[in-house]
Amino acid sequence: MKKIIPIIMLLSLSACQTVPTEQTENETNVPQNDQSVKQEKVKPKPVDSASEVSPVIVSLLAQSQIQLDSGNVNHAVAILDRAIRISPRYPESYYRLAIIRLQQGEQQQAKSLAQKSISLGATGRLKRDALQLINGLH
Repeated sequence: MKKIIPIIMLLSLSACQTVPTEQTENETNVPQNDQSVKQEKVKPKPVDSASEVSPVIVSLLAQSQIQLDSGNVNHAVAILDRAIRISPRYPESYYRLAIIRLQQGEQQQAKSLAQKSISLGATGRLKRDALQLINGLH
């Protein structure tokens, strides 16, 4: 009987617990008529950015450039394809592939790849170069 009492007490206490519910984006704990408090939305960080690029991708981009400089265009393309499979949201891989496609005379594919690099958030020099490639094909 003495063993049953603690179990009953635990069960009765656990029945008093509340389970938190998920809050929707429009629901807040701030009264709706309080205009002085604004809810800050947190923007998600991009999957890939220059400061957070994987060392593997950096290595693959370097390897593709070495192959390209050696005249092994098909091998350079294969390496860039691998970089894109590993990190599909890294814009520089698409731009570098666009340059190769342009050199191969595949203008439409080069344009599409450059546009893809911009849509993935290319900034600075990369964005400028991609836009220049696109505008040069009109």
